[in-house]
Amino acid sequence: MTIKVNNIACVGGEITPSLWSRIDLDKVKVGLSKCRNFIPFAHGGARYRMGTKYIAEVGSECVLHVMEYTSEPSILLEFGIGYIRFVKDGAYIIGGDGEPY
Repeated sequence: MTIKVNNIACVGGEITPSLWSRIDLDKVKVGLSKCRNFIPFAHGGARYRMGTKYIAEVGSECVLHVMEYTSEPSILLEFGIGYIRFVKDGAYIIGGDGEPY
């Protein structure tokens, strides 16, 4: 007979399968057997993991950096070989010639 127990704490993080049967450990009582696409809070509970959003295909191999200011929305910088592109509010910042700035 299987008994399911609701875990509302989630403060133990993800527990390795070798510890699942160790109900005598406090960490197991507040842990999760599998935590996918969630981030557990230290004080209990969990929230959805942030995802990604497709904006456009990159020109070549690139590195992404986020430029953040306190009072303005962040700008994503795409550093490629010989170019830098700027992304703000989910779209490329376009220059006067219609190309990504």
